[in-house]
Amino acid sequence: MRAERNEAFGSFLTTREGAAYRLGAGGWPKLRATFGTAFKEPSFFENYASGYVVGNPALQPERSTSWDAGLEQGLWGGRLVASATWFAERFRNLIQFTFAPPTPTSPNYYNVAAASASGLELEARASFGAGFEVTAGYTYTHTEADDSGYDGAAFAQGQRLLRRPTDAATLSASRVAGWGSASVTAYWVGNRLDENFATYPATRVTLPAYLRLDASAELQLARGGGARPGVAATLKVENLLDARYEQVLNFPSRRRALYAGLRLTGGL
Repeated sequence: MRAERNEAFGSFLTTREGAAYRLGAGGWPKLRATFGTAFKEPSFFENYASGYVVGNPALQPERSTSWDAGLEQGLWGGRLVASATWFAERFRNLIQFTFAPPTPTSPNYYNVAAASASGLELEARASFGAGFEVTAGYTYTHTEADDSGYDGAAFAQGQRLLRRPTDAATLSASRVAGWGSASVTAYWVGNRLDENFATYPATRVTLPAYLRLDASAELQLARGGGARPGVAATLKVENLLDARYEQVLNFPSRRRALYAGLRLTGGL
Protein backbone atom coordinates (compact mmCIF):
# COMPACT_ATOMS: atom_id res chain seq x y z
CA MET A 1 0.00 0.00 0.00
CA ARG A 2 1.36 3.43 -0.94
CA ALA A 3 -0.02 6.87 -0.12
CA GLU A 4 1.11 9.98 -1.99
CA ARG A 5 0.29 13.64 -1.50
CA ASN A 6 0.82 16.04 -4.41
CA GLU A 7 0.07 19.75 -4.01
CA ALA A 8 -1.28 19.91 -7.57
CA PHE A 9 -3.26 16.64 -7.77
CA GLY A 10 -4.21 15.82 -4.19
CA SER A 11 -3.87 12.54 -2.32
CA PHE A 12 -3.75 9.13 -3.95
CA LEU A 13 -3.68 5.67 -2.44
CA THR A 14 -2.46 2.72 -4.52
CA THR A 15 -2.43 -0.89 -3.37
CA ARG A 16 -1.37 -4.33 -4.51
CA GLU A 17 -2.62 -7.45 -2.77
CA GLY A 18 -1.96 -11.09 -3.54
CA ALA A 19 -2.92 -14.45 -2.10
CA ALA A 20 -2.24 -18.11 -2.90
CA TYR A 21 -3.86 -21.24 -1.46
CA ARG A 22 -3.09 -24.89 -2.10
CA LEU A 23 -6.25 -26.97 -2.01
CA GLY A 24 -4.57 -29.93 -0.37
CA ALA A 25 -1.31 -31.76 0.25
CA GLY A 26 0.50 -33.69 -2.43
CA GLY A 27 -0.65 -33.15 -6.00
CA TRP A 28 -3.54 -30.77 -5.32
CA PRO A 29 -3.61 -27.57 -7.42
CA LYS A 30 -2.79 -24.11 -6.11
CA LEU A 31 -5.12 -21.14 -6.50
CA ARG A 32 -3.71 -17.61 -6.70
CA ALA A 33 -5.07 -14.10 -7.20
CA THR A 34 -3.87 -10.49 -7.16
CA PHE A 35 -5.50 -7.06 -7.20
CA GLY A 36 -3.89 -3.68 -7.71
CA THR A 37 -4.43 -0.01 -8.48
CA ALA A 38 -2.11 2.58 -10.01
CA PHE A 39 -2.01 6.16 -11.29
CA LYS A 40 0.15 8.23 -13.62
CA GLU A 41 0.52 11.98 -13.14
CA PRO A 42 0.24 14.39 -16.10
CA SER A 43 3.53 15.65 -17.49
CA PHE A 44 4.63 19.23 -16.90
CA PHE A 45 4.04 19.95 -20.62
CA GLU A 46 0.47 18.56 -20.51
CA ASN A 47 -0.26 20.82 -17.53
CA TYR A 48 1.48 24.05 -18.45
CA ALA A 49 2.37 24.18 -22.15
CA SER A 50 1.82 27.51 -23.90
CA GLY A 51 2.06 28.84 -27.45
CA TYR A 52 0.84 26.56 -30.23
CA VAL A 53 -0.24 24.01 -27.61
CA VAL A 54 -2.08 24.98 -24.41
CA GLY A 55 -1.69 22.86 -21.28
CA ASN A 56 -4.47 22.09 -18.84
CA PRO A 57 -3.65 22.72 -15.13
CA ALA A 58 -6.91 20.97 -14.16
CA LEU A 59 -5.79 17.57 -15.52
CA GLN A 60 -6.13 14.64 -13.14
CA PRO A 61 -3.79 11.63 -13.07
CA GLU A 62 -4.64 8.64 -15.24
CA ARG A 63 -5.97 5.75 -13.14
CA SER A 64 -5.97 1.98 -13.57
CA THR A 65 -7.38 -1.03 -11.73
CA SER A 66 -6.25 -4.58 -12.43
CA TRP A 67 -6.83 -8.08 -11.12
CA ASP A 68 -5.99 -11.65 -12.03
CA ALA A 69 -6.94 -15.11 -10.84
CA GLY A 70 -5.16 -18.33 -11.70
CA LEU A 71 -4.75 -22.03 -11.13
CA GLU A 72 -1.42 -23.92 -11.02
CA GLN A 73 -1.08 -27.69 -11.15
CA GLY A 74 2.03 -29.85 -10.82
CA LEU A 75 2.17 -33.34 -12.35
CA TRP A 76 4.58 -36.28 -12.30
CA GLY A 77 6.35 -35.19 -9.18
CA GLY A 78 6.65 -31.59 -10.30
CA ARG A 79 8.38 -32.42 -13.58
CA LEU A 80 5.47 -30.77 -15.38
CA VAL A 81 3.83 -27.58 -14.07
CA ALA A 82 0.86 -26.08 -15.91
CA SER A 83 -0.98 -22.86 -15.09
CA ALA A 84 -3.87 -20.77 -16.37
CA THR A 85 -4.47 -17.13 -15.41
CA TRP A 86 -7.39 -14.87 -16.25
CA PHE A 87 -6.61 -11.16 -16.05
CA ALA A 88 -8.42 -7.85 -16.54
CA GLU A 89 -7.42 -4.20 -16.40
CA ARG A 90 -9.39 -0.96 -16.70
CA PHE A 91 -7.94 2.47 -17.52
CA ARG A 92 -9.81 5.72 -16.92
CA ASN A 93 -9.12 9.46 -16.97
CA LEU A 94 -6.73 8.86 -19.87
CA ILE A 95 -5.18 12.12 -21.05
CA GLN A 96 -5.81 12.94 -24.68
CA PHE A 97 -4.69 15.70 -27.03
CA THR A 98 -7.12 17.46 -29.38
CA PHE A 99 -6.34 19.74 -32.31
CA ALA A 100 -9.83 21.29 -32.01
CA PRO A 101 -10.47 22.48 -28.42
CA PRO A 102 -13.93 23.85 -27.55
CA THR A 103 -12.72 27.47 -27.87
CA PRO A 104 -9.54 29.02 -29.35
CA THR A 105 -8.17 29.68 -25.86
CA SER A 106 -9.16 26.31 -24.33
CA PRO A 107 -6.51 23.70 -23.42
CA ASN A 108 -5.48 20.97 -25.86
CA TYR A 109 -5.33 18.23 -23.19
CA TYR A 110 -8.29 16.62 -21.40
CA ASN A 111 -9.12 13.59 -19.23
CA VAL A 112 -11.65 12.09 -21.62
CA ALA A 113 -10.61 8.59 -22.74
CA ALA A 114 -11.08 5.17 -21.17
CA ALA A 115 -9.98 1.67 -22.15
CA SER A 116 -10.01 -1.90 -20.89
CA ALA A 117 -8.09 -5.10 -21.44
CA SER A 118 -8.73 -8.70 -20.40
CA GLY A 119 -7.51 -12.10 -21.38
CA LEU A 120 -6.20 -15.55 -20.59
CA GLU A 121 -2.60 -16.67 -20.12
CA LEU A 122 -1.60 -20.34 -20.35
CA GLU A 123 1.83 -21.69 -19.44
CA ALA A 124 3.46 -25.11 -19.13
CA ARG A 125 6.97 -25.94 -17.91
CA ALA A 126 8.50 -29.41 -18.27
CA SER A 127 11.77 -30.62 -16.70
CA PHE A 128 13.46 -33.60 -18.37
CA GLY A 129 16.45 -34.05 -16.08
CA ALA A 130 20.13 -33.26 -16.62
CA GLY A 131 19.24 -29.54 -16.40
CA PHE A 132 17.07 -29.57 -19.54
CA GLU A 133 13.79 -27.63 -19.41
CA VAL A 134 11.13 -26.59 -21.92
CA THR A 135 8.60 -23.79 -21.32
CA ALA A 136 5.64 -22.88 -23.53
CA GLY A 137 3.17 -20.03 -23.12
CA TYR A 138 0.20 -18.49 -24.89
CA THR A 139 -1.63 -15.24 -24.16
CA TYR A 140 -5.01 -14.13 -25.49
CA THR A 141 -5.72 -10.43 -24.92
CA HIS A 142 -8.93 -8.56 -25.70
CA THR A 143 -8.51 -4.78 -25.71
CA GLU A 144 -11.14 -2.15 -26.30
CA ALA A 145 -11.47 1.62 -26.29
CA ASP A 146 -14.40 2.28 -23.93
CA ASP A 147 -14.49 6.04 -24.56
CA SER A 148 -12.78 7.52 -27.62
CA GLY A 149 -12.83 11.07 -26.26
CA TYR A 150 -11.63 13.48 -28.94
CA ASP A 151 -9.69 10.92 -31.01
CA GLY A 152 -12.21 8.69 -32.76
CA ALA A 153 -9.65 7.52 -35.33
CA ALA A 154 -6.66 6.18 -33.38
CA PHE A 155 -8.85 5.53 -30.31
CA ALA A 156 -12.09 4.33 -31.87
CA GLN A 157 -14.75 3.42 -29.34
CA GLY A 158 -15.50 -0.30 -29.30
CA GLN A 159 -12.42 -1.11 -31.39
CA ARG A 160 -9.17 -2.87 -30.47
CA LEU A 161 -6.38 -0.69 -29.09
CA LEU A 162 -3.54 0.04 -31.48
CA ARG A 163 -0.41 -2.16 -31.48
CA ARG A 164 -1.81 -4.65 -28.96
CA PRO A 165 -1.80 -8.22 -30.34
CA THR A 166 -4.77 -10.43 -29.61
CA ASP A 167 -2.59 -13.55 -29.71
CA ALA A 168 1.01 -14.08 -28.59
CA ALA A 169 3.02 -17.20 -27.80
CA THR A 170 6.49 -18.22 -26.64
CA LEU A 171 8.44 -21.49 -26.70
CA SER A 172 11.75 -21.82 -24.89
CA ALA A 173 14.26 -24.63 -24.36
CA SER A 174 17.18 -24.32 -21.93
CA ARG A 175 19.97 -26.45 -20.51
CA VAL A 176 22.02 -25.81 -17.38
CA ALA A 177 25.11 -27.94 -16.81
CA GLY A 178 28.54 -27.80 -15.22
CA TRP A 179 30.06 -26.16 -18.29
CA GLY A 180 27.48 -23.32 -18.26
CA SER A 181 24.07 -22.82 -19.84
CA ALA A 182 22.32 -22.35 -23.18
CA SER A 183 18.81 -21.40 -24.25
CA VAL A 184 16.74 -20.81 -27.37
CA THR A 185 13.46 -18.86 -27.29
CA ALA A 186 10.90 -18.32 -30.04
CA TYR A 187 8.45 -15.39 -29.83
CA TRP A 188 5.34 -15.35 -32.02
CA VAL A 189 3.22 -12.17 -32.05
CA GLY A 190 -0.11 -12.05 -33.88
CA ASN A 191 -1.40 -9.24 -36.07
CA ARG A 192 -1.97 -5.78 -34.60
CA LEU A 193 -3.86 -2.68 -35.67
CA ASP A 194 -1.98 0.56 -36.36
CA GLU A 195 -2.50 3.95 -37.98
CA ASN A 196 -0.92 4.99 -41.28
CA PHE A 197 -0.11 8.68 -40.82
CA ALA A 198 1.38 8.91 -44.32
CA THR A 199 -2.16 9.62 -45.54
CA TYR A 200 -4.58 12.30 -44.39
CA PRO A 201 -6.78 11.50 -42.72
CA ALA A 202 -4.83 8.61 -41.25
CA THR A 203 -6.11 5.16 -42.18
CA ARG A 204 -6.14 1.97 -40.12
CA VAL A 205 -3.87 -0.85 -41.24
CA THR A 206 -3.08 -4.32 -39.93
CA LEU A 207 0.52 -5.18 -39.07
CA PRO A 208 1.20 -8.83 -39.95
CA ALA A 209 2.21 -11.45 -37.40
CA TYR A 210 5.90 -12.17 -36.95
CA LEU A 211 8.19 -14.81 -35.46
CA ARG A 212 11.48 -13.93 -33.72
CA LEU A 213 14.10 -16.39 -32.49
CA ASP A 214 16.66 -15.52 -29.79
CA ALA A 215 19.53 -17.64 -28.49
CA SER A 216 22.01 -17.25 -25.64
CA ALA A 217 24.81 -19.23 -24.02
CA GLU A 218 27.23 -18.91 -21.13
CA LEU A 219 30.49 -20.89 -20.91
CA GLN A 220 32.39 -21.20 -17.63
CA LEU A 221 36.05 -20.43 -18.32
CA ALA A 222 37.25 -20.47 -14.71
CA ARG A 223 35.43 -21.29 -11.52
CA GLY A 224 35.80 -18.90 -8.63
CA GLY A 225 36.91 -19.90 -5.17
CA GLY A 226 38.40 -18.00 -2.24
CA ALA A 227 40.06 -14.87 -3.61
CA ARG A 228 39.94 -16.21 -7.17
CA PRO A 229 37.16 -14.76 -9.35
CA GLY A 230 35.01 -16.85 -11.62
CA VAL A 231 35.09 -16.03 -15.31
CA ALA A 232 32.38 -16.85 -17.87
CA ALA A 233 32.03 -15.98 -21.54
CA THR A 234 28.56 -14.86 -22.61
CA LEU A 235 26.98 -14.83 -26.05
CA LYS A 236 23.51 -13.62 -27.05
CA VAL A 237 21.92 -13.41 -30.48
CA GLU A 238 18.65 -11.51 -30.92
CA ASN A 239 16.54 -12.17 -34.01
CA LEU A 240 18.71 -15.13 -34.99
CA LEU A 241 16.82 -15.75 -38.26
CA ASP A 242 17.05 -12.05 -39.21
CA ALA A 243 13.27 -11.66 -39.42
CA ARG A 244 11.96 -8.38 -40.81
CA TYR A 245 8.98 -6.96 -38.98
CA GLU A 246 7.52 -3.73 -37.61
CA GLN A 247 6.15 -3.23 -34.11
CA VAL A 248 5.15 0.30 -35.18
CA LEU A 249 4.16 1.02 -38.78
CA ASN A 250 7.06 2.38 -40.90
CA PHE A 251 9.58 1.84 -38.08
CA PRO A 252 11.46 -1.40 -38.87
CA SER A 253 12.59 -3.36 -35.83
CA ARG A 254 16.23 -4.22 -35.32
CA ARG A 255 17.66 -6.97 -37.50
CA ARG A 256 19.98 -9.71 -36.22
CA ALA A 257 22.08 -8.47 -33.28
CA LEU A 258 25.02 -10.20 -31.61
CA TYR A 259 26.27 -9.49 -28.07
CA ALA A 260 29.38 -11.06 -26.54
CA GLY A 261 31.09 -10.43 -23.23
CA LEU A 262 32.77 -11.71 -20.08
CA ARG A 263 31.19 -12.03 -16.66
CA LEU A 264 33.24 -11.98 -13.45
CA THR A 265 31.82 -13.36 -10.20
CA GLY A 266 33.15 -13.32 -6.64
CA GLY A 267 36.72 -13.10 -5.48
CA LEU A 268 36.93 -9.32 -5.83
